[in-house]
Amino acid sequence: MKKGETLNVAIVGGGPGCKAIMDMIFTKRLSQLRMKLVGVACTNPEAVGYRYAQEKGVYTTMDYRDLFKFKDLNMIIELTGREAIAHEICQKKPEHVRLMDHVAARLFWDVFQVEEKRLAERKRADEELKQYRDHLEELVKERTAEVQGALAKVRTLSGLLPICSGCKKIRDDNGYWNQIEKYIRDNSEAQFSHSICPECARALYPELYKKSRSEIHGQQSAFCKQISRPTVTWNRRSGLDRRRGKDRRGGEDRRTAAA
Repeated sequence: MKKGETLNVAIVGGGPGCKAIMDMIFTKRLSQLRMKLVGVACTNPEAVGYRYAQEKGVYTTMDYRDLFKFKDLNMIIELTGREAIAHEICQKKPEHVRLMDHVAARLFWDVFQVEEKRLAERKRADEELKQYRDHLEELVKERTAEVQGALAKVRTLSGLLPICSGCKKIRDDNGYWNQIEKYIRDNSEAQFSHSICPECARALYPELYKKSRSEIHGQQSAFCKQISRPTVTWNRRSGLDRRRGKDRRGGEDRRTAAA
């Protein structure tokens, strides 16, 4: 048999093992072996594998020697579990046909199950990895959108700004001159709250400036007078409060009591 050619297989024995191997062939789980089932032989026409072969349209017979008529037959799989049947098939089969007895078939089945389990675990791992990657990509998209949104909000001024030395207007990229507060507001996140400095207040509103200065000066003078009042002093020996004329010990000024 040349590499890449289809392996034509016949099964002797129509029990549960026959049905299991047929399922493997029909579902193409043995696609790497390129197996094709051409016939099933069993002495019990009610066997589950025998009836399953009939349902699938596979040639069936009760005499395994009928399988030898297939000139393109490559292998017979013996699943009866009887050494005598395996020996008989080995003696009567055509020379070009190989035989896999029930012992080898059992080993083949076990190896196949191990491989199936390994492939299932690998598939599950691939699915979990794919889900993790999809989740990670989603997180990256969300974080990228957040960063881009933040960068869109953050607008900074940099480089050389052409400013008028007289009126202090700034020239934008289109060549228009803008008030400095408008330019900064349009090109940054800064907001303005207008007030007036003392120099401008004195130049623009001299009367109001003088009045506000005098009021401030008066408040400062009153405060200075308040904090400059004499403090309460006590004569520890006599107990006299010099400011209020009271004797701390007796409650009245001694001078008042003597009078």
